[in-house]
Amino acid sequence: MESSHRPTPSPTRATARTFEAGFTIIEVLVAALILAVVAAGSAVAFVGAIGTSGLQRNRSAAEALAQQNESKLRGYTVGQLANLNQTLSPVSLDGIQYTVHESASFVSDSSGTPSCTNPEADYLETTSSVTWAGMPSSLQPVTVTGLITPTYGEISSSSGVLAVQIQDPSGNPIAGMPVSVSGPGSASGVTAANGCVLFGDLPAGNSYTVSVTPATGSYVDAGTGQAVNSGSPDKQTAVQVSAGTTAASPTPFVLATPGAATFSFTDKWPTGVSPSPAPTATSPSVILSSGSLVIVCSAQDTSGCPATGKGDLSWGTSAWGGTNGQVTAQPLVPATYATYPGICPNDDPSGFGGSDATTAVTAGNTAATTLTLPAIVVRLYSGTGTISILGGVVTLPGSAGSEIAMPAGSKLVITDTQCDGGEHYVGGPGVTVPANDSALPVSASPVINGGTNDIGLLAYPGMPDGKYTVCYQNGSQYSQASLTNQGNGEIVNLFNGTLATGSCAS
Repeated sequence: MESSHRPTPSPTRATARTFEAGFTIIEVLVAALILAVVAAGSAVAFVGAIGTSGLQRNRSAAEALAQQNESKLRGYTVGQLANLNQTLSPVSLDGIQYTVHESASFVSDSSGTPSCTNPEADYLETTSSVTWAGMPSSLQPVTVTGLITPTYGEISSSSGVLAVQIQDPSGNPIAGMPVSVSGPGSASGVTAANGCVLFGDLPAGNSYTVSVTPATGSYVDAGTGQAVNSGSPDKQTAVQVSAGTTAASPTPFVLATPGAATFSFTDKWPTGVSPSPAPTATSPSVILSSGSLVIVCSAQDTSGCPATGKGDLSWGTSAWGGTNGQVTAQPLVPATYATYPGICPNDDPSGFGGSDATTAVTAGNTAATTLTLPAIVVRLYSGTGTISILGGVVTLPGSAGSEIAMPAGSKLVITDTQCDGGEHYVGGPGVTVPANDSALPVSASPVINGGTNDIGLLAYPGMPDGKYTVCYQNGSQYSQASLTNQGNGEIVNLFNGTLATGSCAS
């Protein structure tokens, strides 16, 4: 009888079949993954192709609009083209808005270049630039240009040309700078790669104003030190335009990328005074001088320092403290400056046997300088004492009674006598500072007879080198002394009592 039992499969053969089945699954998964990657890449390429196709359509439409506008401009008269610079109303094509900007500028030769070395208005270059809504910021406008030669007689014999040249202090041209002219005629344009722009067919006259207004960024006029930006144009007035197709010498502008400088201070105390802790050392303003450029800058000149070279004392008490006793001067023409504390150029220490500090300002950077202020220690005494009056100036002995703080309503006036207007610092308990004078912070509770810590009445005793009168007034009587503040500082003793009748000048 035959057995119905079948042989059991070999374990080795069963394992092989299981392994082959698992490997087949892995192959399927890998193939699916490869297919997904290929499909994703194809999708990206497909989307990119669609985007590129759309961009090309936009560019083609923009170029067609630019060409169409150039054809229109070729039909204009010279009078219509002269100094043309305007943006047209948007037009819509296939749901996309396109904007056309058209301009025409005079150039000196057939290459389409304005020349400031030979500023002749021989040709007109027309430009049509087109942008569209949603245009990538990395793309430049689609631009088409043309060149038109005026025929004889098209430009009025009573019209003329105005050339404007803009460079940096090294003589390198500044391109793309917006320029406008106003007066008997008006026009606007931008400088070419050589920093030159020509305005032609302008009515002759000598009262034109030329304005340079950076569209972005800020500059400083290298001649005047004034800030130049979109809100503060650089201007030249009384510019003349003479009849003819050739301009006179171009109107020059020299603009620099500005730098800045911060000034901190240290006081130099007279013999016998060495306060601990010492008060903040600060000056209401500093002077920077480089060649003919003289800049007066205070802690309150946050939007720019006046390059007037004249004294200006219309500052409040906050001008003394500044930020941690500092003055920041900006924007500044890159240069090496002689610098010193002061309110006018006559405060220069070199005029009193001292020396100036040197501050090297470079474009885009901030230099740091520490300046020394000799201290004026003003002390007030009361009591009776013998005084002498010489030429209206009260001379007091240092032993005239006891040292006191300033009584309410009294005032202290320090006059910088070497400045043109004899500028005044004025302060005191409850005293109103007159217009065009500087507030002089005084100490409400000065150290009295405090030895080395007795710094007198001034909250900030450090003062610029120079010649001063120091005057104390209480009611109708005053006490005054003159001094030269230099090097190691000065101690000034004033007297509160029955003195000369009069008042401090302020």
